[in-house]
Amino acid sequence: MSENSIGNPLKKLRCVRCLLNAIDDKTALEIVNKYKADTPECDRALPEVYRQRLDTCLDCKYLERGVCLKCGYYVEARMYRKGGACPLKLF
Repeated sequence: MSENSIGNPLKKLRCVRCLLNAIDDKTALEIVNKYKADTPECDRALPEVYRQRLDTCLDCKYLERGVCLKCGYYVEARMYRKGGACPLKLF
């Protein structure tokens, strides 16, 4: 972490995008599937809500290799939870 980021708490957060070059697509899928499997049933979005969210993400110019370039999360993981929200407030 650079000294310039010490005063800004947002700079201290690890960005998923930084890891994409270090892992292959299979590993990324395993990460997302584990996250989804570990999500308690009561915290999961309804399947139709999840699908609608993903459809919106698929049309977004900020989606790259399964990651939202605005928030840095794998969209298939973030949208899986009830509280999953778009950083652009598209839903």
